[in-house]
Amino acid sequence: MLKKRKFPRIDQNWQLKYRMLEKHVEQNSPLSSLAINVSGGGVCFTAKNEVPADAMLALEIESPDLEMPIIAMAKAVWCKKRRLDDMYDLGCEFYWVGWKDDSAQKSLSDFIKDQTDACSDEACVIKE
Repeated sequence: MLKKRKFPRIDQNWQLKYRMLEKHVEQNSPLSSLAINVSGGGVCFTAKNEVPADAMLALEIESPDLEMPIIAMAKAVWCKKRRLDDMYDLGCEFYWVGWKDDSAQKSLSDFIKDQTDACSDEACVIKE
């Protein structure tokens, strides 16, 4: 059964930094990762540690395809242990994108739209 997605997604190995936003921690260092896929509504990436559902994260996504890094806050939706290594796949929904800069989310959405124009199915995945 084909699941329909609200936003088309594309497979991209973009550099990503993330850190948990926790009230009881003043500052924690960002961890480096790679995006698995990205959409206008969220991102899936590899994580070194398990992240609980509903955890809030600060993200910085860098891509040679975009003019500037994307700064976002996202909520963890799911986290699954990988079978072949000690990493986790983490699916996050964007809470907001850009820091008082609407052009950041538009830039990301425009890039994804350009990549998916050839695909009329909303659930398609475009590989890099």
